[in-house]
Amino acid sequence: MQEEEKRMKIRKSWLAAGMILAVALSPARADEPIKFGSTPNPVGSGGRAVAWGGAFIAVADDATAASWNPAGLVQLETPECSVVFSYLDRGESMDFERGEAAASSEVASHADINYASMVYPFHIGKVNLVPSLNYQRLYELDRRMEFNYTREPDLLPGKGWLQTQGKAKVEQVGALTTVTPALAAQITPKISLGLSVNFWGLDPWGDGWKTQVQQRSQETVSSPDPLWNGATDVYTSERNEEFRLSGLNWNWQAGFLVKPGNFTIGGVFKSSFDADLVYDYEEVQTWFWTKSPSPVFTPPYFIDHPYANEHWRKLTWPASYGLGLGYRFSDAFSMALDVNRTEWSKFKLKPEQGKAISPIAMAGGVVRDTTQVRGGMEYLIIKPKVVVALRGGGFYDPEPRAGEQAEFYGLSLGTGFGRGHFVADFAYQYRFGQDVLVDNSDSTIGEIRADVFDRFLVASLIYHF
Repeated sequence: MQEEEKRMKIRKSWLAAGMILAVALSPARADEPIKFGSTPNPVGSGGRAVAWGGAFIAVADDATAASWNPAGLVQLETPECSVVFSYLDRGESMDFERGEAAASSEVASHADINYASMVYPFHIGKVNLVPSLNYQRLYELDRRMEFNYTREPDLLPGKGWLQTQGKAKVEQVGALTTVTPALAAQITPKISLGLSVNFWGLDPWGDGWKTQVQQRSQETVSSPDPLWNGATDVYTSERNEEFRLSGLNWNWQAGFLVKPGNFTIGGVFKSSFDADLVYDYEEVQTWFWTKSPSPVFTPPYFIDHPYANEHWRKLTWPASYGLGLGYRFSDAFSMALDVNRTEWSKFKLKPEQGKAISPIAMAGGVVRDTTQVRGGMEYLIIKPKVVVALRGGGFYDPEPRAGEQAEFYGLSLGTGFGRGHFVADFAYQYRFGQDVLVDNSDSTIGEIRADVFDRFLVASLIYHF
């Protein structure tokens, strides 16, 4: 009888230890609430600009100009409208800090209308004024990860080892869009200024993002005690989060364009702004500890996440600014170079109560500002009835992370055709980063690093009235 009581005590202690460790290893994540599916740095739109590698601040001479430098609108002499279609996919080949993974290469893709605009130049006296109205999907937020993993064995209190295997799936869908009126004025024949206002949250389908995280893990005990050798703890969880922009949110951007000779110098500043957010959160977890004759099952229950009862009030978006230099060698050949900086250190999320935190580093860590460099060129084949363009570019486009930067580079190629009232532009962009940090929030497998690539296809159609 005493021997049986002793064995029951050991069993209970193993059970308690196993349940405590299961909780410790479960992904009650405190990760960032937003994961970008495209570059997080603000860029404009259009097949021509993308083919230049995004070096368009000092060029900005088509119907997408307001998304790059509103001052460039003065270069448009006739009314025109544009529509831009895009296809984006993002692949991530992941590597875990602890343990091994299988089926860890994932691709998320999305196709949509990326941009639309209407431009109508007019004159007041000798002053050229060019207003435009624009729509842009500025940030794509679709992300997907699904993988099986095996973690290195953990030593349990006492004698024994715990081997962890699991499966995780993370899906995020959403976008942030703007409706942007813009106005440019030609101050002198060589100097123009422009101003635009981005209104966020007007998309009828809603501006924001939803995230679903599903996980199933199985932990098996290896022990010299026959009562516990082979005991298994099965853990499942599902978390759903939704962030939505609420009400009318706005920021502004101002630009200038100066043309000394064959050079063009452009500059743009995009202000920070505070967006009102509504946050919904739900998570359910279960455990099943099996070892005959005393299996233990916890029914599904909602976990008390530290932010589960908070209604996030403000998302402070960072300011950015850039300078561009262009040079026209001839009517057929042009080149441009842009340098941009985004103040990600000032990107903050403030709950209803408590202090503001970084959406990029909710678990801690310093977030640094990023500097992007973009260069591109265009060569025109000019015929009596048609103009054919050949374009190319490259860029350095780092992403902010907690404690480090994710180094991304890219190349782009494109072409365009102009005939009569129509211009069609096409571009392909390949953006990549090697061994970049994509997640550091799960204590079970530690940091997740990946070789990441983005493929971006853009087609623009512009009609001149």
